[in-house]
Amino acid sequence: IRIERETHNSAQFDGDNGPGQWVSTVAMGVAIRKARETGVGMVSVRRSNHFGAAGQYIWNATEAGLIGLCTTNGPLILAPTGGVTPTFGNNPLGVGIPASRHRPILLDIAMSVATRGKIGLSVLEGKSLAPGWILDKHGKPSVDLADLAAGLGVPIGGHKGYGLAMVMEVLAGVLSGSGFCADHQRDKLHQPKHAPDFGHFFMAIDPKQFMPASEFLDRVDRMIDQVKSGERSPGVEEIFIPGEMELRAREKSLREGVRMRPATYHALITYARDAGLTTKLQVLSDAAMDQPVLVA
Repeated sequence: IRIERETHNSAQFDGDNGPGQWVSTVAMGVAIRKARETGVGMVSVRRSNHFGAAGQYIWNATEAGLIGLCTTNGPLILAPTGGVTPTFGNNPLGVGIPASRHRPILLDIAMSVATRGKIGLSVLEGKSLAPGWILDKHGKPSVDLADLAAGLGVPIGGHKGYGLAMVMEVLAGVLSGSGFCADHQRDKLHQPKHAPDFGHFFMAIDPKQFMPASEFLDRVDRMIDQVKSGERSPGVEEIFIPGEMELRAREKSLREGVRMRPATYHALITYARDAGLTTKLQVLSDAAMDQPVLVA
């Protein structure tokens, strides 16, 4: 992993086809450092692998008291509105905003209604595909597993999700100098000598550029208070802010162990055996096969 180009508030990384999570952790760290020094830090990355969940990197920024933003491109799953050629990946958008009395706001959204991982998990568990998850090769809604390989994901918000995917492709792919759009066709990615060349974009902003940090945090808290104190729909006990449920789940996992679907647990066991890993998972609750299990 090396910096190819750098200014006082920006950097461009060559990820050397390394693990996307590690490349991105390093890159976001540089964006955070530059934001602390200059007020804003921007980092683009080329020649990387997919960075996984966007929420991790924006959370790192909020932990430093900064506003964080990130995106990446990836394997193609979405077509433009009116077309049936896969042109964009899920191209997630992550935005993190620190708070004081409340947990930070952590928005982590993909540009399709259901990610390939979620679709694959449903198939693995023997469940039928939900309506509105995939399209067939003609762009028509489908629940047929035969359409899964050649099918397309359904963008969130229709043409709005497609538009967001395109904008994220510019930031992650075009701006970074990495591959974009057709460069990430699945037949190319499956070639042994073809590196993915995914691109990422990270930004960190110091609120102190606009007002004292304490004032900004207080204003965010008051906004969250207004959101959570609004009238609730019938049967709803609490209004959540983006990321709040995930952080609560994280805290519970740290206390009680990770709640894991049986299909995921068995996949991990199989992977560990095939890879020759000696690390064992300690099962805390051996639930029925159709229920989650808890592991240490």
